[in-house]
Parts: sequence; structure tokens; C-alpha cells
Amino acid sequence: PVRRQIEESYLAAEELSARVGKPFLNSELCCLCRANPYDLALDICREHHTGWYLFELMIDGYWSDVHGIFYPDGTVRDPSIPAAVLGFRRKRDEGMVYPNANKEGYAQRGISMVKEALEEKTKVFRAGRKSIDEVLEAAEFCANLLEACELVPMYDPPTARIARIRKAGDEREARKLAYELALLLQDKCQLL
Repeated sequence: PVRRQIEESYLAAEELSARVGKPFLNSELCCLCRANPYDLALDICREHHTGWYLFELMIDGYWSDVHGIFYPDGTVRDPSIPAAVLGFRRKRDEGMVYPNANKEGYAQRGISMVKEALEEKTKVFRAGRKSIDEVLEAAEFCANLLEACELVPMYDPPTARIARIRKAGDEREARKLAYELALLLQDKCQLL
């Protein structure tokens, strides 16, 4: 649902609550596959002074792909979810300040790091490449900027992809990802 539809449901519930003299609470909210993200759903609950409860605290079992906040090891699917539970929400109106990944030249620096890491040093009868660790370190620099400035989707963050490649030791995939991240950072920061 969209905000208008959710608001209409709350108004109907408030009218019914007043008519029958009983309080109400929302027991169906914050399901990722139902288009009611935590910050939106909980914000509306607060606006209407409505009680609520979380259906599933842990990411586990049948509902793990659409419900839950915490993995058994204490990590989270999305840090904005516990933030929403604590009352923090994303600014969505005028006055938003967009992050600037290149404010101090770090985006350009990351792109240069990847360029250097991918460059093949060639001489007559000799060629040399940077190690996979050096390539992934340059990729991680770009990934950190992209993630911190929310310039990439976080359902599979670039740093998670880097960790998988680092564990697998796949040089080809490392070089490919570093290249992709540098191009993405260049595009998102509108750098030439």
C-alpha cells in the first residue's frame, strides 16, 4: 500500500474504535513484500498514537526473506530497521541534503586507486599485475564510498561481494568488480 491507503485504514480503525469504545493496535505491519517498510509503517503508527508489535524479531525460518530484524549472530538485514523501531526515520521532503562522495576528492582517489590496481605493467618479455588483495582493497575503498553515500542498493552490498570474492580468491571476479565499482562511482559523482 501507499501512504494514502494506509492513512485511510487508520482513519477507519479510529472510527471503529471510537464507535465501539475499544482501543486498537496494528498487528500487520512492516512486511518487506507488502510495500510497508518499517520507517513508513512505524511513522504512521506514531502519528496516529497506535500500538504495534513486531511479528518476527529474528531473521530465521519460513518468513526470513520478508520479516525479521536480527540474524542469530546479532547482525542486521538493514540498520534503518532498528533505527525505525527507535523512532528514527528517513527525511523525504524538502530540505534533504544529498551526500557528496567527492567532497574531499575521495571518489576521484578511489577511482585512481582502481585504475592503478588494474593497470598491467608491461615491458618487453615481462608483465606484472597487482595482487588480488591490492585490487580488492581499491574496490573496497570505492565500495565504502558508494555504501556510505547510499549510491548503491544494499540488499547485496558491494562490501559483501568483495568479502565473497576475497574468500574465493577469484582474481578475474576481483578485477571485474573493482572496474564496475570505479565506473559506478565515477557515474554517481559525475566525474570525468
